[in-house]
Amino acid sequence: MLVGEQPDVVEDRHGAPFLGPTGRLLDEALVTAGIPREQIYLTNAVKHFTWVPRGKRRLHQQPAAAEIQAGRPWLQAEYAALASAVIVASIPDHGASEASLTRRYDGAARQAGRTGETTADSGRAD
Repeated sequence: MLVGEQPDVVEDRHGAPFLGPTGRLLDEALVTAGIPREQIYLTNAVKHFTWVPRGKRRLHQQPAAAEIQAGRPWLQAEYAALASAVIVASIPDHGASEASLTRRYDGAARQAGRTGETTADSGRAD
């Protein structure tokens, strides 16, 4: 299970995670690692694209803690349904994916490279 922060503008339009620039980067990494994309469950911690208007463009906006918390029940349900052995949280500057999994909203991005355990019930990595 690979958990991204939130959909980007491309993913938001298509309703699926990891389709835009991040998806292309992921595809390259998976090919290099020899892992078929079809073997990985892809999702996002925040289920909608948080944005601000700039002319005709929609620019990415950091999700608020409330938006991260709102997506948490869906993320927990996805995890429970998969009984996944490994969760990888993609952690950009904001760390929304890890914050959703661990309920740590302050400095989640500083946890990069950290391993831990979580359960579908608690969702908290220890």
